[in-house]
Amino acid sequence: MTKRSKKGDEPVDAILEVKGLRCSFDTRRGTVRAVDGVDFQVRKGEMMALVGESGCGKSVTAQAIMGLIGRKSGERVEGEIWFKGENLLEKSEEEWCRIRGNAISMVLQDPMTSLNPSHRVGRQVGEVLELHRKRSRAAAWSAAVEMLGKVGISSPEVRAKQYPHQFSGGMRQRSVIAAAFIGQPELLIADEPTTALDVTIQAQILDLMRDLREQTKAAILLITHDLGVVAETCDTVSVMYAGRIVEQAPVKSLFASPRHPYTRGLLASLPKPEGEKDLTPIPGQPPDLSELPPGCPFSDRCPHVVERCRIDRPSLRSVGGHRVACWLAEED
Repeated sequence: MTKRSKKGDEPVDAILEVKGLRCSFDTRRGTVRAVDGVDFQVRKGEMMALVGESGCGKSVTAQAIMGLIGRKSGERVEGEIWFKGENLLEKSEEEWCRIRGNAISMVLQDPMTSLNPSHRVGRQVGEVLELHRKRSRAAAWSAAVEMLGKVGISSPEVRAKQYPHQFSGGMRQRSVIAAAFIGQPELLIADEPTTALDVTIQAQILDLMRDLREQTKAAILLITHDLGVVAETCDTVSVMYAGRIVEQAPVKSLFASPRHPYTRGLLASLPKPEGEKDLTPIPGQPPDLSELPPGCPFSDRCPHVVERCRIDRPSLRSVGGHRVACWLAEED
């Protein structure tokens, strides 16, 4: 049985536990339930993937964990997000300012939106140490130069003095990763960190994140739609569909024996080696998040649907070492 900490409700080996997370937004068309009852945990030193199609709620989940949504009119975040024994949803904005970039860091998809074009890269990488470690500007600059070298940027002393527009896309993303890791966070959230990069640079960035995880022992929550990336880098995976998690499993087990029809559909749609059969797309479209069906959200696209699927919403349950939200999932 998994132990629990005295301070919070999360297992002692889990640095992050998300419980019953719901995120909704009021729009002209009605209330959009972008995240609808999500549960998962990330253990210390683990790399966990949150995977699914665009619009399934992955990035909204990440933003909720970082405390970036839920404070404006029309935004609601409910549930629990436990980090090191404390519920982050109970934190004030002042407390959040001490957490972001310090204990929890984030790498976004487009580094150009993360970096300030009017500041030198070295200044931006070292800023975390000035804010959270109270280092002098000179000491922070020196540490930033060293960190830029660690993430594979050549001539870091020269590059640190340059501006983001003078960097290539891969170098900008390396700089953002340097800024995320320089404060030695215990949890890093990486939201599609390789999507805007070409395949060669993608592989280099993933190798870099793996190396930094081993060096710092940080836990990483990787948000992605790319199952190839998941297979290469992650320990566990949660598959998300229409704001809900439909399957959770160790990565190797998920690829070897997927239990949910949606997971099987995602794997079947991956490119095959030359000579094998063509791609098999998932028919239909995801449901409108402002008008979710009463039962399983995948029921209209599922090839195995039965009447119960359209009426009752399945909860995650243990099946063959996985957690699966499907009435028809069975043991081997």
